[in-house]
Amino acid sequence: MSNTSSAMTSGDCLVVKRSDGLFEVYKVWAGGARQPVSDSISDRRAAWQLASSLLTPDGETVYFKEAGEPDSAIRPHPVPEEQLRMAYA
Repeated sequence: MSNTSSAMTSGDCLVVKRSDGLFEVYKVWAGGARQPVSDSISDRRAAWQLASSLLTPDGETVYFKEAGEPDSAIRPHPVPEEQLRMAYA
């Protein structure tokens, strides 16, 4: 496990876009440690959906960064447009 940005709290999730265009999903635990949950996801929306489903019961936010970025660049992952349409339909 590696550590992440201090903005993330235990229960949150992180989606990382790898340099090959695939995505990885991590669950964040106490002290900012992150545990790999899934890798080689080909679609950003699918990675977000998986991460979002892992927030229950203790997480609040899905975060995102690209593999080449430092952890200081971790930011909240925007909700995919399809999810927004479903929420406001």
